[in-house]
Amino acid sequence: MSSTTHRVEIDEIIDDKIAENETLFQVRLKNPPVKFWLPCDKMPSEDLIIKYVIRLIPTLPSGRREVARNFDRIYDLVKKPVKNELNNLMNSFRTLRGLELPFSNYYFVLKSLQNLIHERITDYEKIASVRRDILVEEMIKERQSQLENLKSTEIDINIISDHRKPIKVVNDYDLEKFPSSLNYINEQIFTKSGEKKMEKVIIGCECKSSEECRRSSCSHYDFERDVLSVIQPTKKAKAGEHSNLVVVPYDDRGRSLNMYPKFECNELCKCDANCSRKVVQKGSNVELEIFRTFSGCGWGVRTLEAIEEGTFVCKYAGEILLWEEAKKRDCHEYLFDSEYSHDWNKGHSRYIIDGYRYGNISRFVNHNCEPNLSVQIVCIENISVELGEICFFAAKDIAANEELSINYKDLILRHHQTCKCSTCYDYYE
Repeated sequence: MSSTTHRVEIDEIIDDKIAENETLFQVRLKNPPVKFWLPCDKMPSEDLIIKYVIRLIPTLPSGRREVARNFDRIYDLVKKPVKNELNNLMNSFRTLRGLELPFSNYYFVLKSLQNLIHERITDYEKIASVRRDILVEEMIKERQSQLENLKSTEIDINIISDHRKPIKVVNDYDLEKFPSSLNYINEQIFTKSGEKKMEKVIIGCECKSSEECRRSSCSHYDFERDVLSVIQPTKKAKAGEHSNLVVVPYDDRGRSLNMYPKFECNELCKCDANCSRKVVQKGSNVELEIFRTFSGCGWGVRTLEAIEEGTFVCKYAGEILLWEEAKKRDCHEYLFDSEYSHDWNKGHSRYIIDGYRYGNISRFVNHNCEPNLSVQIVCIENISVELGEICFFAAKDIAANEELSINYKDLILRHHQTCKCSTCYDYYE
């Protein structure tokens, strides 16, 4: 038994109307000849609109009182882009030096349309040319609106952000504005259900100096030792090495020295602000940019300066949810889980971080199978590893203007996403 798939094809536009401030076209299919109304952004081709205008122009009333009405109707029709048409038009102005849009010539464009209507011109190429000029003007207006949106977003982000260097927001790829669904935050926030069951314990050390915090006498060493004892057997100190020295989480420049959960000193500690265990809490010192990618991955993050291996880049902020609550969320794209919060006996984590509605710059970091960032847990205001900060550190030296990436395969709840990185095709099959 065989079946044949029929392609639905629109024959022509036969009428138009405005409903709720939206232009609708009545279209007729070729087979079967069914009629229905369709919004402009659902039209498969601008060719249908041009041919409709060609048939419409000769039928327009010629009375003096109808001149303005004719112009408004035709202008409203030809300025409507079909799906992705403005973005495609925007691409035509991209050069080796970047995006170079023309200056607005709005008066000339309107004059051309007036002549077209007045002289009853029905030449396809002339109408198509006028329509393109009008769409260029529409694109310029959309671009101006977009730039204002991105600039306003950039200002708002930097007012809220705890990064020590300003974050930039750019889009030179398409006309997409910054996601309006995002409420920018710095710290993890708890839903009511998560907060009720959260067990927050913070303990300070008695160290008098940064050097003391690098020794086993620092109380934070006990937490690190307990975690390491589960991950790997305790290694004996090398010959000649002081027994009270430990492998600290950071070097004296604040660079990460290991991948294991780190316990930073906090506000209850006696050590000073220069303590080597205080890195993430000081905020990122890397100049970053949120940008629209050319790879089809939506928004991404890149560094505007070179980053040394081990440098703290950013942390993942969002809503902390209980597992049961996270499962009910409509969008799972930004649900974040780590192996340290995963209960393998239950098959899921106790807590999940959701960066969709509330989040920060880290929610825009894309996947790569060979990432330049590593995901590490840092505990600052809680000794519980499962409620530690999820932080991104440079996994290697990163060049300026390079896009930042993590490996989603390291995150329990991101296995369902499709890989679009440059090093593979699709491992989520």
